[in-house]
Amino acid sequence: TTFKRRQHYKPSGNYVAWTCGKHLENKKECSMPYIYDESIKLAFLTMMNKLTYGHQVILKPLLRTLRGMDDKDRLLRIQELDICIEGNTDRKQILTGVLEPTVFNKENAALVMEEQKLRAEKEKLVNFVGGDKTRIKELQKLMTFTSKGMMLTAFEDETFLAFVESITVESRTKIVFHLKCGLNLTERLVN
Repeated sequence: TTFKRRQHYKPSGNYVAWTCGKHLENKKECSMPYIYDESIKLAFLTMMNKLTYGHQVILKPLLRTLRGMDDKDRLLRIQELDICIEGNTDRKQILTGVLEPTVFNKENAALVMEEQKLRAEKEKLVNFVGGDKTRIKELQKLMTFTSKGMMLTAFEDETFLAFVESITVESRTKIVFHLKCGLNLTERLVN
């Protein structure tokens, strides 16, 4: 669930940490321990410095791709995916009652996985339709910042808020920064 910012107190010194809301309510339902605030800030600095170093390789091609993508192409692909999903549903219905249970379960599981993959691709495309102008604007802002070539040495709230939309915690050692320009970048956490 959503992480909450908390102040931790120790005889050796106080520190800020982020803790899963579900873990706070019931430790048995969520085993995810807290994450140090400083670790997240350090991961952000590392990510931004990587983007500064490699902006020609990462950001410029992304900008060309976003400018080259057309909503018309996406809408056509969404229609193709809808047809594939419908065909998948028809195949599942045909399987019912025709095959013995073990074969049915195996075939049905394959069709369910295929449908999930198709739906995920469709959802991604639907989210991008009409959003390219905003992503291009955000990407250009990020490119302006990184093209200065200045490596970050200290965390600044303003910089973080300017570029990061949200963060997903995958584990105590790995988080994903979801940038406003549409990039999702994974960084390692050092505790």
